[in-house]
Amino acid sequence: MQDMADDEHPSSGDHLRTSSDDADPQALPVREHLHLVETCAACGRWWRETPLAIRDAYLAYLSKGTPPPPPRAVHRDDLPSDLAPVIQQDREDRKRRRRASKQLSELRRTPRERRAEKVRNATSRFRSRLLAELLLEESRSTVRDDPLEAESFASLVPRVLEWAVDHPDHHAWSDGLCALAEALRANALRVAGRLPEAEQVFDLLRHALVLRPVADPAVQGDVASLEASLRIDQRRVKEAEALLRRADRAFSQADDLAGVAKVRIKLANLMQAWERPVDALRLYQEADTVLGASAPAYLVVSVAAGRATTLCDLGRPAEARRVLETHLDAFEEAEALHTGAVLRFLEGRVALGLGEHASAEERFETSSRVMAKLERHFDATVAALYLAETYLAQGRMRALGKLATALVRDFDQREMPVETRKAARLLARATAAEEVTSALLDGLRRRLLRAGNGLP
Repeated sequence: MQDMADDEHPSSGDHLRTSSDDADPQALPVREHLHLVETCAACGRWWRETPLAIRDAYLAYLSKGTPPPPPRAVHRDDLPSDLAPVIQQDREDRKRRRRASKQLSELRRTPRERRAEKVRNATSRFRSRLLAELLLEESRSTVRDDPLEAESFASLVPRVLEWAVDHPDHHAWSDGLCALAEALRANALRVAGRLPEAEQVFDLLRHALVLRPVADPAVQGDVASLEASLRIDQRRVKEAEALLRRADRAFSQADDLAGVAKVRIKLANLMQAWERPVDALRLYQEADTVLGASAPAYLVVSVAAGRATTLCDLGRPAEARRVLETHLDAFEEAEALHTGAVLRFLEGRVALGLGEHASAEERFETSSRVMAKLERHFDATVAALYLAETYLAQGRMRALGKLATALVRDFDQREMPVETRKAARLLARATAAEEVTSALLDGLRRRLLRAGNGLP
């Protein structure tokens, strides 16, 4: 329906004719208003952008007492006077959000090496809490596909908040945002494989937090959880578990359900690596219960992927397929290459478990190829080993031999981690000697997964 000009709103009679004959007279103004915002695109847009609390207050105002005679269409200017300051504040907040979003878009377009200079040289631009929060979100959302880009965005936060650091009214929240930015920086470096640099950032952050502790338990939980990921990569598993337990307590104290779910997911991943699938499934289900329907897509995907993986480990591929089918919307909403590759891999595991070899082969090939392009070589190797099992199940030894040779050549060229190269060479030797078995492939995968989670 086309937008109507402000002086072309439908008459009250038009509204009343849309109501039922036996409608409660006190409800008529509310019915008129709701019909108006559905009929007029301009009013409808205004209504959708208005905060829920203001909408509720407005509808309550309309429904009080007897409708004013004569009844007329309720327009957006018919606001009670005591709501006007709230509406004005909301307009200003929306203006600030639009400004911060534009500045983030500008920084996205700026080459990575010039962003810090651009922020530093600005006088009043790039100086807001909203922009800092958007940069943190950007770092989180890009870390899987482009960790160095994520590191760049997180590194800008302290510069954006320089004006607030020593302000008595601001330092509490600005310290928290800066601490979280450093933890996200370290995490991005970890994902990029630069573990010594990630360790250095966490060392500096720990010293900073001694001098200026952060009181926000949600930030404490995030920092501990992110450091736990580094400890896992460093094979310091006991430290990682202790950090995750600390993060779980902090998130619970903050009533941060998404944070609690993230920690349960990481603990479940450890249980998987320790070959305790029943415990892992319990933790994934706990995380699923905590999240609820409005959870961010990436967390829903993490839980669904973990549950599907564990169900496959337990020999229950049909249940795993149901989990994936139920959460396809969340996988699509994530819109990340890595997430798509994970979905293809899990679909491959389901297909392999159900004996659908052609489908499994196609999905493992796709997943391994995409993971390699994203330089997620560990994940690419695991997918390749499942592809090898698919070839073995079909008796396609020549294809298996080509795969093993290509893995060795590729990993030697890339100077891959020792465990990854060992797995490829063992597969190549076993293939050449015609000694490849499902048990051998399973053992290689377990060895890789334990190494990837810091276990001996």
